[in-house]
Amino acid sequence: MKKYIFKIPDWVQPGTKRFIKSVIKSINPQPEDEGLLMSLCANYDTMIQARDTIAKEGVCLIQNGRTVRHPATAVLKQSSDLIIAICKSFRLTRKEAPEGFNKELTEADAFFLGK
Repeated sequence: MKKYIFKIPDWVQPGTKRFIKSVIKSINPQPEDEGLLMSLCANYDTMIQARDTIAKEGVCLIQNGRTVRHPATAVLKQSSDLIIAICKSFRLTRKEAPEGFNKELTEADAFFLGK
């Protein structure tokens, strides 16, 4: 039986590609995981774009003389929540981390630790 290999889409950003590679190394992906992995790619990419937009434009904007929260903050939260839910479905949680996990953090570890 041929081993399934998830092909990371060409449209993902380099940071997303590194993250997805670390996820794939942590799991044994099966063909039925393709939809979740594609969603993980899209949401991680969206999260990076929202984070970068907020870093450039700020958390708040002035609209019609009022200070309002940047719309990208909602996008960042939603995509981050979806990433965490998908990773949990693959049993990628801090509880699953091996002892001494701080010695060498993967991209996924760094994300969950906020580093």
